[in-house]
Amino acid sequence: MGAHHALAPTGRPMDPTRLSATEANVFRLIARNVLAQFYPPLATREVKAEFQILGEAFRARGQEILEAGWKPLFTTRDEAPPLPALSEGEACRVVEAAVEDRETRPPEPFNDASLIKAMMNIARYVDDPAVRRTLREHDGLGTEATRAGIIETLVERGYLVRRAKALRATRLGSALIASLPEAASRPERTALWEQRLSAIAEAGADPAPFLGDLIRDLHGLLASADAGRLRQALATARGEEPAPAGARPGQTPRHGLPSPQRNR
Repeated sequence: MGAHHALAPTGRPMDPTRLSATEANVFRLIARNVLAQFYPPLATREVKAEFQILGEAFRARGQEILEAGWKPLFTTRDEAPPLPALSEGEACRVVEAAVEDRETRPPEPFNDASLIKAMMNIARYVDDPAVRRTLREHDGLGTEATRAGIIETLVERGYLVRRAKALRATRLGSALIASLPEAASRPERTALWEQRLSAIAEAGADPAPFLGDLIRDLHGLLASADAGRLRQALATARGEEPAPAGARPGQTPRHGLPSPQRNR
């Protein structure tokens, strides 16, 4: 079963006088995305150029739009500007050069929206081309209806905690990941299961072998679980402390980690 959607257009015209400014903006966003489904695809050509200057390689890239398709409905930022017409071996003149001093910054922590986006685009975090293709075909981890619920469950069980708008891993969550077999914490397992399920749904494959392999797989993961390894990981894990039960969002916790038994 694929992703299911709860929004569908009706035959009733929109009455702007009944909407506030915020409601009207939300309606326009939804209407624009619905209309985009019926536009032709966007066709582009990516152009890359490499220049040799004093023995050093410099690269530039741009994008040429061949067919605009749905793109005029959207405004996007940080798009690569088009490159001028170039030919291989052409000599170019350096007009200006400069050096900028900058400081690197750590990646921004996930919030609910960015984590959901990462779940949708989980393919970018794997190296195997076949696995990456499968994850792209199946919309990543979870579905549109379940991703927010998955995050909420992780928060309720003490594996994640909200700090302001950011989601932070707790010591319990970090220790759990460190103590699990690597196969249980990688998206490749989801891709492999999705491949088998697609063969059953689309090609009429027999589900019995998949169910048997799934049970054996789960038994293997459970057999490799080690409470001692979890305790050791918990002793050295870093992370946020979850808020005590009944605390307001953002309130500083005064107690230790919740017990796994209490957060099942």
